Amino acid sequence: MQLPPVDEPKSGYYFNGGEYDSIHKNSYFCILSEIKRQDNIEFIEILKRVRLAMHTKDDIKYIENMKNNKIDIIDNPIYMCALNKDVDEINKSYFNKNENETFEFKKSVKYYSHTKDDVTEIKTLPINNMLFIKETTERGESVILKKDLKVMITENLDVENGICNGTTGYISDIKKINKKVVVEVLLKNNKIINISTQILTLEKIKINDALYTITNEFMPIKQCNAITIHKALGATFDEKVILNCHKIFEKSMFYTALSRITKPENMKIINFKEEYIKCDMTAFNYETKGEYMSYFEKNANSK
Repeated sequence: MQLPPVDEPKSGYYFNGGEYDSIHKNSYFCILSEIKRQDNIEFIEILKRVRLAMHTKDDIKYIENMKNNKIDIIDNPIYMCALNKDVDEINKSYFNKNENETFEFKKSVKYYSHTKDDVTEIKTLPINNMLFIKETTERGESVILKKDLKVMITENLDVENGICNGTTGYISDIKKINKKVVVEVLLKNNKIINISTQILTLEKIKINDALYTITNEFMPIKQCNAITIHKALGATFDEKVILNCHKIFEKSMFYTALSRITKPENMKIINFKEEYIKCDMTAFNYETKGEYMSYFEKNANSK
């Protein structure tokens, strides 16, 4: 269940954007019918009901009991929070305790104008709020890293080998290879990978009868002692997680957080309130095209 972006004023879901129809009219849609993230049947059924806010009293007991899952600081859990403020405080605490040298990797977005004979770097585009442009320029962020920090990969770098968005590990070294700074990350399976900055490119796009190229260079990892629920979208965690429900503010946010984990025993839930379980019908109706009503009619009397 997608969450809307956090911005002011609210821009809403991407499928309500003015360019959505033109971009997706020739697209292919893939409907995923088999659950791969979890294999606990009881937990999967609870997730289905929580997704629709059709949870039972037994579901609430199950969720409330997750506060008793034994997860300690020694487990190096990921803290998942609703608010950036809470995430920043946790990450800052871990960062300041780390006395290793700091390395800053600044995100760099550049624009180029094409003429018949030359390519010139320019400050901005004549129009830069088009959806497909923002999908490139808004990826990634500037990061400050240290050796031994817990980090999460934020892009799908090598899906076949499991090096994708949500993969976590520890920085074992930051070094130069061929004059380029590389971050060496030790993964949970004891495999070491080298990660350098990633460059996304939109080449020779046409705007107002002129051609432009956009590049976005950033380091595709970030500190992840704590992470917001919004930033956890698309990620899968098979490690220990502490979910702080304090001030959950969006419909479907609790479901999104709960569904990130592979095993319910790996998540400890604190500050939970039943009122946080809400279904966002705008997103659900888009995804399912009316599935909610058939599910409701089928299960209305079983709650």
